[in-house]
Amino acid sequence: MKSAKIRHRILMLYSGIVRLLTRPALDEIPLLRRFRGALYAAAMSECGSNLQVSSDAILWGLEHMELGRDIYIGPRVSIICLDKLRIGDGVLLGPNVVISNGNHVREEGIYKIDKNESHPIAIGAGSWIGANAAILAGVTIGKGVLVAANAVVSRDVPDGDVVGGIPARSLRKSPDEPA
Repeated sequence: MKSAKIRHRILMLYSGIVRLLTRPALDEIPLLRRFRGALYAAAMSECGSNLQVSSDAILWGLEHMELGRDIYIGPRVSIICLDKLRIGDGVLLGPNVVISNGNHVREEGIYKIDKNESHPIAIGAGSWIGANAAILAGVTIGKGVLVAANAVVSRDVPDGDVVGGIPARSLRKSPDEPA
């Protein structure tokens, strides 16, 4: 357990260094986003090809991440990973998306900074998470899902669904179907 905490802290430092050293790079150049993605992927549990990460994204808990191919992580995305995070092929994360699979524990009437509970998150292949959306601990998002901008996903979403709101609820089945 102690070695896992040490590894986690080292990888947090590594993530910060990657962010710092690649920050000045122009994000509109896919080659630079892929280079940054390759640096992050080197420390991940599993990662496919063509991971593109914007320069000001924050990725913590690289050792818990399993990412597929052709993933785009947009500007100012924050991924706080205390448990397994699986993202399928072809997923797009819009600006300011927050994915967190940990929660602070409340004891004696206060939330503790050093005590957390965590639950895995899975995002299915071909999904698009819109700007400013939040994905909370324990959620499974199916394949081909569209999460609308500003949504808070606090429960599972089936394949092909379009969800939005706080908390997110189904708006319609597929983006290809009429409303």
